[in-house]
Amino acid sequence: MDEQLIAVLTELTKKLDGLGASVPVDKALWAPAACAQYLGVSERHFSERLSLRPGFPEAFNVSSGGQRMDLRWKAKDIMSWVERQRVRRAA
Repeated sequence: MDEQLIAVLTELTKKLDGLGASVPVDKALWAPAACAQYLGVSERHFSERLSLRPGFPEAFNVSSGGQRMDLRWKAKDIMSWVERQRVRRAA
């Protein structure tokens, strides 16, 4: 019985782990921690500075209501924003 349960739980875990990987990057939504990791900054710096800059991509509030904000950004928008920040150097 225990071996059967372990096998079922192992299979379920594999299926659940695969769910996140199936979202294409052009549809993926990133939480502040994922945005900060991509940008190579702390989550605090991202939330208090970068996300508030003019021209930064708009966030989505995915909370289920109430007072709490649960912000997400489109991954492709963050990636596009980074590309627009390139510094052009004179030759």
